[in-house]
Amino acid sequence: MMPVLEGKSQRLRFEPLVPRHAVSLSEALLDPAVYAPFGKTPPKSIEALIALIERWSAGSPASCPTERWWNIAVFSLDDNQGLGRLEATIIDDRAEVAYLFGSKHWGNGYALEAMRWFQDRLTEDGAVLKLWASVTPSNERSIRLLQRLGYGPIHSDWPDLYTYDEEDIVFCRDVT
Repeated sequence: MMPVLEGKSQRLRFEPLVPRHAVSLSEALLDPAVYAPFGKTPPKSIEALIALIERWSAGSPASCPTERWWNIAVFSLDDNQGLGRLEATIIDDRAEVAYLFGSKHWGNGYALEAMRWFQDRLTEDGAVLKLWASVTPSNERSIRLLQRLGYGPIHSDWPDLYTYDEEDIVFCRDVT
């Protein structure tokens, strides 16, 4: 059974990410501050963001048939403002998770609330037993978030991960 990838939490609304979300998420996902902690730059235009969302929403490529991709748009229930996105790459019994929220929304607890909802969806059918995330050592805000969510740093014995750079800290959370 495929889990429901849309819903609501106390303050947030979640929908599967599709290209029509690009405009409402553009302020958050084109924000240079969002990409600075990992040394990247945002998409250069709304058209580039639409192209990325098209790629993400299409799911995993044919060359990766064992992967499932979840990409979720996050909105405020109060004003319907696009706050950011969540993503997971599910391989076997693990999910690599990530989150991007516009910098003007940092410090409001949105990422914590969204990730709690997301983790519940990822693990509700019992197929995902481990949650993984990677973060640059200088991204203290993200490290604190992962720790609040019950993740701990792993220094060895992690599987091949796709979303980390050599200097990143890898975090894991067992669901069981």
